[in-house]
Amino acid sequence: MVRFSRFVLMVVLACAATFADRAPGAPPARLTVHTRLLRDYETQHAKFAAQMETLAREVEGLGAANDAGALRTLALQPEERALQLMVLPDRPLPQVAADLPPMERNWRQRQRAIEADYALALYKLGNQAKVAGQVSLAWRFIREAAYRNPDLATARAALGFVLYENEWMTPFRKQMLTRGNVWSDQWGWVPAVDLPKYQQGLRRAPNGAWQPADKVAAMRANWADGWEVDSEHFHVKSNHSLERTVEISVELERFYTYFVREFSAVFMTPQQVTNLLKGSGDVVSSKRHHVHYYRTQKEYQERLIKKQPEAAFSNGLYRPDDRIAHFFDRPGENEVVAETMYHEVTHQILSESARKTVGLDNWVGGDFWLVEGLACYLESFKPQGRTGEVGDPQHPRIAWARKFLAEDGFYVPLERFTGLTQLEYQCADMLNGPERIRRLQQHYSQAAGVTHFFMHYGDGEYREALIEYLAQIYSADQQKRRNNATLDKLTGVPFAELDRQYQEYMRGLGEPTAPLQSAADRR
Repeated sequence: MVRFSRFVLMVVLACAATFADRAPGAPPARLTVHTRLLRDYETQHAKFAAQMETLAREVEGLGAANDAGALRTLALQPEERALQLMVLPDRPLPQVAADLPPMERNWRQRQRAIEADYALALYKLGNQAKVAGQVSLAWRFIREAAYRNPDLATARAALGFVLYENEWMTPFRKQMLTRGNVWSDQWGWVPAVDLPKYQQGLRRAPNGAWQPADKVAAMRANWADGWEVDSEHFHVKSNHSLERTVEISVELERFYTYFVREFSAVFMTPQQVTNLLKGSGDVVSSKRHHVHYYRTQKEYQERLIKKQPEAAFSNGLYRPDDRIAHFFDRPGENEVVAETMYHEVTHQILSESARKTVGLDNWVGGDFWLVEGLACYLESFKPQGRTGEVGDPQHPRIAWARKFLAEDGFYVPLERFTGLTQLEYQCADMLNGPERIRRLQQHYSQAAGVTHFFMHYGDGEYREALIEYLAQIYSADQQKRRNNATLDKLTGVPFAELDRQYQEYMRGLGEPTAPLQSAADRR
């Protein structure tokens, strides 16, 4: 279930600031578009909430207190971090039951109408946000439009769904079904005619023959004969088990859906983003990112250490030269595996988004901090059932950023920090040892904290600037990549003011609510 929060005073104050005189160093005029759109959103939501409250009072008067409470809950604004990972219903909403008592049927139909009108208003506001260059807000409004009315076809299309045989699905799922496949949470996509064999405990051996599952598992434990699972955007190979390979594939697809939508401006031209918001129809991607998942850490190290010595002590890595993200199983620690996977696949998606793979040697002139900062921030991606969140301020990456700032007084001013080259960021001039490890931890933590700041400060008012910055440093155009606009220019706020805002923001996040794991476990 989506978690909710009430009206946020910060947004109201921000709206009031639109009409106030701007202090020196305040955001430029273009950022007021963000504030205006949020003000329009608040206006639309207030109208919707008032209508729902009126209905709730009527329902309460009918003696249905629980139903009235449910209506008031529905009227609350959904929390953005939960909304970002929301899973929409697969089936269209059923009609309000005809056999309900007349008065109940009447108010339930009115509820549907109120929600449908609000969803349409949100969708239109999303299109206004896109035209205004506020793509993140566009997705936010469209996601809520689909939450309010899961059958709003334009919103579902924008989010990548088509209606097929009375079910909302992705074009890839439709393609697999029309080809005679069925989905199994254990075994992935399998031909419908083969499903009985899987249910009987048989599996495909490397030579294609059907054999008992335990015998096939022993064969597939050899890396050369490992399991291979294709999803829409990933090809996953593993010698662990078919079930775990499918599970990894599902986790990666959910991450990809979030990532490419939220950072669409990095990968697409404005026209392509516009087309995406209109819906992709039945288009299925033919491009897949390759992931290798090893049964043991030892196998991971043996296969990679000669090519990349870092494999001796890393939990996972992405190699731009072979375009493969590598991980290994950690029994009982699936959450750690997932965080590592999201970190490295962030590098993979960004690196492979350009026509020519962008390697980690491209940041000789600075701006390297976001390469790792975004990957560290996205370790907080955490799906939970049909919802989840990303950007939890209590995540260890963000908590360590607060700790280093508050307790150690460690802070590299943003003008200097954002200008660090890869070698400077990774402390290449320091001897390996505790001092270098500590400094690396501080750099990685500050990068995660600064990313969180630009993603969430002022209800996301700097998010578009950060995404534009990200698009430039990953541009296929080397000149643009090496001469990108700095964040003070993109936000219109001097670095000194950004420094002040960042430190105030981090202090405002409060103390960690759980003990921090050792910083030695994180770079």
